[in-house]
Amino acid sequence: MALANGFRAKAAAVGLGLASVVVPAAIAEEQPQQYASVDTSGQSPIITTASMTSNFQITDDAERDAIDWAGRSDGIGISVEIGRDSKVPAAKIQDVLNRDFTLAGESNVSFFVEYDERPSTLITYHYGAKGAASHGPFYLNDSQGEPVQKAVDQNHFYEANPHLGF
Repeated sequence: MALANGFRAKAAAVGLGLASVVVPAAIAEEQPQQYASVDTSGQSPIITTASMTSNFQITDDAERDAIDWAGRSDGIGISVEIGRDSKVPAAKIQDVLNRDFTLAGESNVSFFVEYDERPSTLITYHYGAKGAASHGPFYLNDSQGEPVQKAVDQNHFYEANPHLGF
């Protein structure tokens, strides 16, 4: 994964005309990735690596579909409601959160994206044996770090304690 991220950083630098700026993979791996308005339309909407299973689905009800998926899996369903004013494409959100969830210890996540008329983007994490537990919603800039780790920790807790009914 570090090699892929290093390659991605170098490719981005070359694509932006910054060929002389190369971030070593080890340094790039340690830095938290942030959302930025970047055109990622050329990327595949499904990202799968050896250590991560991630799906991406555009739907008319992201929350319902994320809850349903989480109830049928041992992973975390991520509902992404992209507002009309968002300049961050869904593929970039997926890329950033895939990395965050992998670093937090959860490699099984699935994204459900809904486009709506609210002005901002909201992200909610759904988990538990019935998909009934949720963490969020969070505005895009508040969706990383502690919220990701808390969702992963709670999901692992419910997996270890299925008798709790969530």
